[in-house]
Amino acid sequence: MAHTVTIVEMFPATLREFLERHMKLHISLGLLALSGSSFAAIITFDEPGRADGDIMSNQYAGVTFSAGLGGATGVSLTNSTQGTFGTDMSMDLTTTDVGGGVTAPVSNRLLHSFGGWLGESNDPVFRLDFTDDISAISMDFGGIFNDPIDISNVRVFAVNSSNVAFASVAATTAGSSTVSLTGFGMAKSFIVTPGSFDDWVGVDNINFTPVPVPEPASLTMLGLGFAALLRKRKK
Repeated sequence: MAHTVTIVEMFPATLREFLERHMKLHISLGLLALSGSSFAAIITFDEPGRADGDIMSNQYAGVTFSAGLGGATGVSLTNSTQGTFGTDMSMDLTTTDVGGGVTAPVSNRLLHSFGGWLGESNDPVFRLDFTDDISAISMDFGGIFNDPIDISNVRVFAVNSSNVAFASVAATTAGSSTVSLTGFGMAKSFIVTPGSFDDWVGVDNINFTPVPVPEPASLTMLGLGFAALLRKRKK
């Protein structure tokens, strides 16, 4: 059977051994870059430039806030008074109008449902759309009424590319609760239901973890490593 001479084999044996070891190192680094953990980002609403009364939309790079479901399906609440979602959330920041009150870890400036809190027409809901895929998200809620239904209606939903909610998690305690949604794979859109109708739930400290994207150099090293191993296996 004919043997194809590769570029690496054209070098002297000592140099070939060095190149093969170097390429194995590259493939290891490439795999590490692909599987490494990323740095989580956080939105506290207390960053420089934020102020009471700000209407949340696209003030933060890579994420857009919007009132309503944005056409998403599969989102529902338990025994809600209204039973329907509104699109009239004020989406504004406040340090004073905290409705039913908040407790740690919700503090300083937070996002609330409606200006005046009792001016809502339907159940509060808002949407987060990210530029990149997100593998985990959490946020703090404050002012949750001590009622099983109200607690269960504080939820975070992951929404797929077909605009359908496919995973969710609810608060578990009254007063203040951190709700974390993980293990769903990845998504670019999320629906948040901060309580039921006439509830006074504030949102704070939105943590999210972008899915790591390998740099071009890492992909190049990975390709070189695979090529070297493939050549060695064919010999």
